[in-house]
Amino acid sequence: MPRLNYGLKPLLAAAIVAVFVGVVVMHFSVSCAPSHYDTLQITQDATRTEIRNAYRHQMKQNSLHMPDKYTGEVKRQKEKEFHRLVEAYKVLEDDTSRAAYLQELTDRSEFAKFYCDSIRFCKLA
Repeated sequence: MPRLNYGLKPLLAAAIVAVFVGVVVMHFSVSCAPSHYDTLQITQDATRTEIRNAYRHQMKQNSLHMPDKYTGEVKRQKEKEFHRLVEAYKVLEDDTSRAAYLQELTDRSEFAKFYCDSIRFCKLA
């Protein structure tokens, strides 16, 4: 059986594509995704009681506590909203997951600063 030897070029091309895809995915997660704090409309120094109250308020305000009230596309939107609120509440109510999430937000913002600075540099060059 002949041995296939493509050399380094395909590996290098695959690595470049992987890095590009990672940057694009990170770009959209940095710029487009609202944080859990934005979802619950609270500050980062909110207490557990404030988090719980904000969660309940958002559920009532968006009528997510009555799932049978809606049908069709509106029901799907409300289900997405419901899942987003539940995820935000689960992450922020637990101290360890909240600390990990804050670290992730910090990493995202540092990446966003680096990414935006590099884009500006590329545009200037």
